[in-house]
Amino acid sequence: MKDLYWYIRPNLNYGTIEFRICDGMSTLSETMAVAALIHCLVVWAGQMLDDAPHLAQTPVETGWVIPDNLWVAAREGLDGTIIENLDGKIARISDAVRELIDRLQPVAAKLNCIEEMRDLLTILDKGNGAQRQLSRYQESKSLQEVVRTSVQEFESDVFFDEAVGLPYSENGARYTARDSRIGFG
Repeated sequence: MKDLYWYIRPNLNYGTIEFRICDGMSTLSETMAVAALIHCLVVWAGQMLDDAPHLAQTPVETGWVIPDNLWVAAREGLDGTIIENLDGKIARISDAVRELIDRLQPVAAKLNCIEEMRDLLTILDKGNGAQRQLSRYQESKSLQEVVRTSVQEFESDVFFDEAVGLPYSENGARYTARDSRIGFG
C-alpha cells in the first residue's frame, strides 16, 4: 500500500514510530489502552518478522484490502465489517479487536500492560468516545450537552493533584512509576 507511510511512519527525531491512524481518545484510560495496543502490536509484528521474514511480502492483488478496511473503519467505526485476512475472512471490527487482544496477551504480559489491554475491552463494551458522543447527542439534541458530558467523562477518569501536578486514577490512587513510561511520574 503506497499510502501506508502516511499512517504509520518512523520519526527519526524522537526514535519512535508515529501511528496517525487513531482518532483522538476521550479519556486518559482510553489513550493508555490504545497506546498499549500499539506497543504490543509493534513488538508482536517485530517478533513475527524475525521468525518469518517472508510475511513482510504482501501480494499485489490484495493491495486494496487495507484502504478498503480503513474506509470502513472511518465510516462505520467499531461496528464496521472488514476483511480480516488475506483469505478473505470477514469480521466485525469489534470482534476482530477482541481476537487481537487475546492473541496479544503474552506480549502484553511481557510489556506489563495487561491492565491497559483490559481497558480496550471496556471500550468495546461501552463504546468509544465517538459512539458515546453520538449517543448523547441523539438523546439530548444538544451539542452543549455533548461537550459537557465529554468534559465530565474526562475529568472523572483522572483526577489531578493541583499541588504537584500529578494525575490520580478514578479510585484516588496516584499513578505509579509503571505509568511513567507514558509520561507520568
